[in-house]
Amino acid sequence: MTKYDQNGNPVYKDVRQNSIDGLWYVNVTWGGGSGIPVTMWGRYGYDTQAQARDGDISDFNAASYHEPEDTE
Repeated sequence: MTKYDQNGNPVYKDVRQNSIDGLWYVNVTWGGGSGIPVTMWGRYGYDTQAQARDGDISDFNAASYHEPEDTE
C-alpha cells in the first residue's frame, strides 16, 4: 500500500545503508492509511537491513534506534 503526504505525493520507505556510519536508514511514518495523509515522518537508522525494513515511527525508544548523522 502506497502512503501519501498532505500534498498527494507518494511517501516511500527508501531503505539504504549509509557508507559513513554503516547503519541502514529508512523513512518511518505515521498516518497514510484509509485516506488519511502521512502527518508525521522521520528517518531512523538501524543496525541491520531487516530492522530497517520493519522500522516504525514508534521506535525512538528501541535499542536499535540511532539519531541520523549524515545520510548523504
